Amino acid sequence: MADRGKRCPHFKPPASGMPWFEWTCSECQDSGVRMRALSLHDPYPWLILDLPDEHHKNIENRQRSMLSATGPLLVHVAKSATRPRHEEALKLARRCGVPDSLLPAFGARPLMGIVGCVNVSQKLPPHSMFDALYRWKFPTHVGYVLNKRVKLPFRGMAGGQGVFHVDLTREEEQIVRRAGMF
Repeated sequence: MADRGKRCPHFKPPASGMPWFEWTCSECQDSGVRMRALSLHDPYPWLILDLPDEHHKNIENRQRSMLSATGPLLVHVAKSATRPRHEEALKLARRCGVPDSLLPAFGARPLMGIVGCVNVSQKLPPHSMFDALYRWKFPTHVGYVLNKRVKLPFRGMAGGQGVFHVDLTREEEQIVRRAGMF
């Protein structure tokens, strides 16, 4: 498993709430980009990242607010997957118009790792007048609009509850920059 924490022992994180930041250590000359991440249960990361534009999950629903700022967010696949949770997600996908031929099979994908990056462009409150524009939005939940997405090579690592921060690898940083996420 890769370490999600700081590379530099002198690293001091800036104020919380920033979606990403670049850092450089003057003592050891190390540098990098740290970005916030969110762990999702399988198959939700794949419904966000793998489906064609007309079908992909473009809203992340939460019962309460979890982000203080819009911007890039890494997508992490949680370490556990259950068949009942998977089937419930597929039922939701079918209600949102996703054909069965595009739905992922249970256990077909790796768990516990970073798999992509999305851009959170907007936060919709519960019972928003914009709910009808997003077929994946739950009316009683806060909805985070995901307007850009890019897949990243799978990088196994432990996740965290809520939003946590991860140092990007150089390859991930290049892919995310090319996608225009920051």
